[in-house]
Amino acid sequence: MNLKGQLQWEDYLDAVFLRIRPAGLSLVILVMVGLCFACSLLVGLFSSLRGEIAYTLILPGATIVLAILGCRFLFLPRHIKRIFSQQKELAAPFEVELTEDSLNMSNEFGSSRRPWSQFFDWRENDKLFLLFHSSVLFTALPKRIFSDEAQMTLVRRRLSESVVPPRRRFPAALVILVIVVLAMVIFTLIIQFRAPSP
Repeated sequence: MNLKGQLQWEDYLDAVFLRIRPAGLSLVILVMVGLCFACSLLVGLFSSLRGEIAYTLILPGATIVLAILGCRFLFLPRHIKRIFSQQKELAAPFEVELTEDSLNMSNEFGSSRRPWSQFFDWRENDKLFLLFHSSVLFTALPKRIFSDEAQMTLVRRRLSESVVPPRRRFPAALVILVIVVLAMVIFTLIIQFRAPSP
């Protein structure tokens, strides 16, 4: 099967988001932290409506929300667009040959042949396939270059049969950090509710 295509900077942005998308234990911890900050923010807002100033509850949640939104919609897209414009081979038109044994890619800068079994991991969303050479290096294949669902099913089958995803490790330092943050949020909530009203 032979395919032709070209990446846009938005494809690369989608690939980065797919790469950093949390899963498993990291998703559970992220949701827990998010819920704690959301509860803190809601309690702070509720306290403010009763006439109590609760900056200790409002500021952490509001800061986290603003930081996440700023990173997602301002910093990261601008950063990715700059990287994409600097690395010229990312925007070069390419050809892909999918064989029984390997994925072969070529563009004006060179060519590569990678057996399916040599990919480190793979992910997929509604816009692209992300094939990992290592935990930080990947190849993005936009789904728009495929002519039909049968071709995408073939790629999924090749990857599913050949690539053994690595066992996910969760750094102990991050677990400790999450526990400390959760404890601080819970402690702040307890102090706020136990403090006598003026």
